[in-house]
Amino acid sequence: MYKRKLFYFGLTTALILLLALLCTAISAHLNRENLRQSNIAQSLLFEHERLSGTSYRLFKQLTDEVILGQNANQAFVRKKRSLISQSLSTIRQLELEQRDALGIQFTHGSVEDTDELEALIDEIIQEFQIVVQTINDEPLNQQERLRSLLEVTIDDEFRELINSAVNRQSSVVASINAQINTFNTAVVWFTFGLGVLSLSII
Repeated sequence: MYKRKLFYFGLTTALILLLALLCTAISAHLNRENLRQSNIAQSLLFEHERLSGTSYRLFKQLTDEVILGQNANQAFVRKKRSLISQSLSTIRQLELEQRDALGIQFTHGSVEDTDELEALIDEIIQEFQIVVQTINDEPLNQQERLRSLLEVTIDDEFRELINSAVNRQSSVVASINAQINTFNTAVVWFTFGLGVLSLSII
């Protein structure tokens, strides 16, 4: 009788330890994955903010060329366009990683909006070039075209796209952090329950 009780006690203890080890391994894996996704979302947030700042500095340089009648510093323009291209490439790579991990439903619109954003930046740069080339021939028409470019295309459309991307990644960061906190809380309670169960057996 005593041996049987001792056997059951050892078996139960072993099962509890096995369960605790399994829980620890799963917890470590899920936490590592959640942290990786949180880092991706944080990196995307940073890249969108950098893309926004670089683009606005380029737009200001091109606007000065139109208003002041000065030739833009082409080295500056090439550098900013190169930085914009790098940011867009990084954003695409991170968004694809994020979509593979979280699914299209959770990341709906992210990759597609980046294509739209790149097309809009190219359109804005081309519009600036057209205004510069023709402003002396049709100054009144080109002034209206420049006003529409600055107030509608840049201030409304470009700003809306950038803000939408930033807000989306901010939501993803908040959601992942909430999942991490919820999971960690569940692990704490599960561990506490195992401890209480172990004490009751003893």
